[in-house]
Amino acid sequence: MDKKSYPVEKTIARELSKNMSPDTKIRALSAKSMPKKKGTFYISILNDALDDLSFLPQGRIPAKNEWVLFHADPCGCSWLLSSKPHFLYMAYKYVFEYFLDREISSFTPWIKTISFHVEKSTFDIFLTQYARMMRHFDKENHLKEYARIGFSHVEVNALACDRPIEKGVPGEFYPEFYTYCPALDQFASSSLNKGIYTEKYLERNRKLLKSHAKTALKYGLVPGLLCFEPRSVPEEIFKKYPTLRGARVDHPFRSFKPRYNLSVVHPAVKEHYAEMLTNIMKEIPELEFMTIWTNDSGAGFEYTKSLYVGRNGGAYLIREWKDDEDIARAAAENISGFFSTLLEAGKKINPKFRIITRLESFYGERKHLWPEL
Repeated sequence: MDKKSYPVEKTIARELSKNMSPDTKIRALSAKSMPKKKGTFYISILNDALDDLSFLPQGRIPAKNEWVLFHADPCGCSWLLSSKPHFLYMAYKYVFEYFLDREISSFTPWIKTISFHVEKSTFDIFLTQYARMMRHFDKENHLKEYARIGFSHVEVNALACDRPIEKGVPGEFYPEFYTYCPALDQFASSSLNKGIYTEKYLERNRKLLKSHAKTALKYGLVPGLLCFEPRSVPEEIFKKYPTLRGARVDHPFRSFKPRYNLSVVHPAVKEHYAEMLTNIMKEIPELEFMTIWTNDSGAGFEYTKSLYVGRNGGAYLIREWKDDEDIARAAAENISGFFSTLLEAGKKINPKFRIITRLESFYGERKHLWPEL
C-alpha cells in the first residue's frame, strides 16, 4: 500500500491477512516502485508517482481507460492494482472467488478494462429511503456488496429518525413524502434558517450521513447525495422573511395545506443553499456528487410547467403578463443558476464534485435549459 493509502487498500489488506500466516505484516510503502519481492502482495491504486513500471506487462499502464490488474509471479510476489479506488474491491473479490485454484506457474497477468466507468445506486430503498428502519439490516454488508458487484457511486444521505420533522394537518398523508431523498436543510443550517430545526436533529442526521460515507469509502465507493430540491420550508421562515416565498410545490390532491419553498433566484437564498452544502462538506469532504430530483414530493422550481398547481412563484424571477416562452426561458435560467450555485460551493471543497439531475420534470423548459447545462 502507498503511505497515503486509500481506505479500500487497507480494507483489502486486512481481509487478506486473515487468510495468511499469523506473522503476516501490513505495511504502507512508498508509491515510487513495487519491485518483485518474494512473499510480498502489493495492493494499490496506481498513480502518477510510480516510477518503476517493470512489473507491468510491457512495462506500462495497462489501458488508456479505467482498468484493474492482478498478477502473481512464480517467485511469490503478487500485485492487485486498479486505476480508481472504486474498482479495487471488485477486482479483489473476483480474483479470490475465481483464481484460487489455478497453478501459479501458469499464471499470466489478468487485466480487465472497465466498460462502464460509473455505476451509481439510485433511490436505495433499504439504505437511505423508506425501508431504512428495517430490523436486522446490515448496512456494511449492503455497501460491501455494492463494491463487490462493481458499483462505483452510492447515495448516502438518509434521515436518522423514522419520520421527518414536517408539520402536517390531522389526517394528512403528505408528510410521508418527506421521508425519502432528504433535502440539505435536514443536515445543516445556514445563517438564514438557523433554529428552524434543532441542532440535535441535524446532528443525528449528519452522524448517520458520515457513517454511511465512511463505510462507503472503506470499500472504495464514492459517496454522494440524492435530494429533492428546492424543497418546501416551514412557514416559520416566511414569518421572518415574507418576501423570500417562492413556488407552491405541494400536490393539492394529496396535501391539506399549501407548501412553499424559498425563491432560489434571490441572492440571499442562493447563499443559504451554498452555506448549507459547504457546512455539510466541511465535515464530509469526500462527497463527490449531488443528484437533484424535483417538481415532486414537496419540491420544485418556480414557474416551471410541471408544478402540480401550475406555473407559479415569487416576484423576483419574471414580471406578470409574460407569454409561455418568456416564462419558460426565465425558469430555465433559474434552474441553471441554482445548479451552478451548488456546483461552485461543492467544488471549493472537493474539485471532483458535480451535480446530476433528471430532465423529465422540465418538459416545458427543456429547450431553454439544455443549452445552459
